[in-house]
Amino acid sequence: MTSAGSTLPEIPDVARKSDRGVLLLAWLLALALIALQVHPIAVATIRQGILFDGDDIMRLVQLREWMSGQGWTDVTQYRLNPPQNPVSHWSRFIELPIAGLILLLRVVVDPTTAERIATVLWPSLLLAGFVASLLAIAERLVRPVALVAGAAILALNPALLFQFVPGRIDHHGVQMLLMLTSAALTARAIFSGSRGAAIAAGVCCSLSLAIGLATVPLVGVISAAFAIAWIAGGEARRGPVATYGASLAIATLSVFLASVPPQRWFLATADSLSLPWLWLAIGGGGLLVALALFASPGTPLRRSIYAGAVGTFIGAIFATLWPAALTGPYADMDPLVRAFWLAGVGEAQPLPLLVQRDPPQFLYLLALPLIGWLGLALAAIREGRKEPRFVLLFAMATVALAITLDQMRGAPLAAMFGFFGWLYLIDRAAAAGQRSVRAALASTAAAALLFMAALPFGWHGLAAAISPQAPSERASCKNPSDMAEFANVPPGLVLAPPRLGPMILATTGHDVLAAPYHRNNAGNRTAILALGGTPEAALQIIEERGVRYVAMCLGDPDLDRLGSRTEDALIERLRADRPPEWLSPIQETGPIRTWRVEIGRADIGRADTGPSS
Repeated sequence: MTSAGSTLPEIPDVARKSDRGVLLLAWLLALALIALQVHPIAVATIRQGILFDGDDIMRLVQLREWMSGQGWTDVTQYRLNPPQNPVSHWSRFIELPIAGLILLLRVVVDPTTAERIATVLWPSLLLAGFVASLLAIAERLVRPVALVAGAAILALNPALLFQFVPGRIDHHGVQMLLMLTSAALTARAIFSGSRGAAIAAGVCCSLSLAIGLATVPLVGVISAAFAIAWIAGGEARRGPVATYGASLAIATLSVFLASVPPQRWFLATADSLSLPWLWLAIGGGGLLVALALFASPGTPLRRSIYAGAVGTFIGAIFATLWPAALTGPYADMDPLVRAFWLAGVGEAQPLPLLVQRDPPQFLYLLALPLIGWLGLALAAIREGRKEPRFVLLFAMATVALAITLDQMRGAPLAAMFGFFGWLYLIDRAAAAGQRSVRAALASTAAAALLFMAALPFGWHGLAAAISPQAPSERASCKNPSDMAEFANVPPGLVLAPPRLGPMILATTGHDVLAAPYHRNNAGNRTAILALGGTPEAALQIIEERGVRYVAMCLGDPDLDRLGSRTEDALIERLRADRPPEWLSPIQETGPIRTWRVEIGRADIGRADTGPSS
């Protein structure tokens, strides 16, 4: 609680008991609408084992290897580009709850079914928590009518929900929930003085950093919010600020020691929790503690000088010792791999490039967060003094949009925070009709129009009008049954485009040269050179690397770029059903085609690689 001398108001719990019933109704309404939409996806996942995308498939591969005996801190991909075997930058913390679900389900169903049910159940549990958190925060900010409208907007907006669909077992949904929870806990800690909320906020931020560094800027916003609260409140805010700083530092060190082997403790990486990011979290958290405990007396100006000096010191050390960490995970990527693989990864593209290449996709992904951001800006200006939560949410939305400008993977985070801006606009429109019948009719119409505008249907139509495109006829290669025939041949090393790598690893006993991950730079380059080169050049690589099979997915969007690299490229020969004489077909029907290498068979075998004991 605040002290008597505080100049900052404590934010009251304005939710009425009657609104709790509305909150429950809104939550049930949203889940019911979502369940109707995702039911077919859940059925396909359980019956056929179809996951959302290649990252989910690769996550399943990594999970299986851990459950089969690979070490907790050993995230080496032994079946990817042997014998180089890149080390994954993915955290096992995501796999821990999924493994627990699988083990529980194995008590009542067979292992395959248990695994498939778990890949539906895990994102569903996250989704229920995500919807509940969104609506619980909204309940404090808007009236019941806007809350119910928000439930429908949430349930009908794929831009908000696609990270939680059945089969989506990658880390993005977890990080969205952690950042949303962190924002709510931060508001409670700062405005109500809850040290428990401050501890939980620090833990959530630390877990998000351990899972992936995409949310580093948002963790920075959370930390800055505590620093600003200390500057403004001084002694009145020293308790939660010091508690958050200690929690962030201790929890980050704990998750680092629990997930990183000793031989990697002193490495600096740009894509995973390592020394430079430990410095930011532990150093920043520790200095927050020191400031709150020893520099709270005095004026806000004095405290701001202290905080500015400390922040500059931390940033200067980071930039001086680890400048490479600022360049991002793709800085060292081979130019060939960047051009022929990364250029086709939509989530890794900057927003301006998406606007240029694909206006419909831009409108689909960005209409909700952009207009929601404007709504939050208005809310922060008009309501910020009496409801500072709007200011915090606006700051989070602004940083999420900045992330999106650099990489489109930030769009779901921007949509998540922009959601509150839409609700504020609807709430204000509905509230404007209290003066007269005419005003009531006008405000109802305005609120209804805003509600409709928040749904994706109209934006889809506008996008089609701006840039009409023919429906894609590319075949999907997500069904494990398409690999059944290829899985029955003796294990060997497979040459295939990167996107197909995870499916081969998950459904067969084969190794692969390429998979769509930046740490597999060498393997991806080798595969691109072979598939995009002439049959003669490809044969030389195949013999050098001991490749036993060649495979491709007819629906792979990267095939056009691969085929354009060289006249008479191997991949174009395969697409035209004109394989060279040293390839004999294994699988000639369906979306996936496979061939056996027929020359030098005695010298072409699978490398004896596997998890070290």
